[in-house]
Amino acid sequence: MRLPIELHTREGLMQLWSGVQHYPKQLQLRLKREIDRRNRLRHLGKPFKLVLLLLLFINLSYSQIVIDTNEKYYFEIHSIQETEDCSVRALAASGYDYYVAHDILRRHGRQYRQGVGLRSFLRALNSTGRLLDANLLDKPLQPKQFIKEFSGQGCMFLVFNRFHTFLIKDNKIYGNANDKYTFIAGYIEITYSK
Repeated sequence: MRLPIELHTREGLMQLWSGVQHYPKQLQLRLKREIDRRNRLRHLGKPFKLVLLLLLFINLSYSQIVIDTNEKYYFEIHSIQETEDCSVRALAASGYDYYVAHDILRRHGRQYRQGVGLRSFLRALNSTGRLLDANLLDKPLQPKQFIKEFSGQGCMFLVFNRFHTFLIKDNKIYGNANDKYTFIAGYIEITYSK
């Protein structure tokens, strides 16, 4: 006789237990183990659920929200077959259309399918009229530390290191999926308005 023990509720298992003497010995043992397992989980009760909720809340509050711009601009990137475009995606996330951001950087020296230098990037931002400030950090920071130190200034930050650029706007990271672990060497402050 085969009973789908795992599919029953705890109450259903207790009803099955009332006629346990009619079942084969192996099924009796399996039924007893499942009832014991569920009783152990039940006795963990509210404190266990509270600890799980607390751990979930702590994890959510300390995690950074990362918006993957590779996914956000997937169609645009593949329609013009672009690569090495982190600066284009960062500029686009600051409030431009991807194609407009691509054109702004192209006009200021960015080559197709290549990264852009800091000087060209600053010239492009200066031409938009949104550039406020540009600084190198004394020591590299992770985005979490950067947000903690620079949040609440009413502007966006195009942050960069030697190989990569991404945007921090409203305490969210706009870049690659793993950018919450990328060290920041410097930042460019820009305004919200175009």
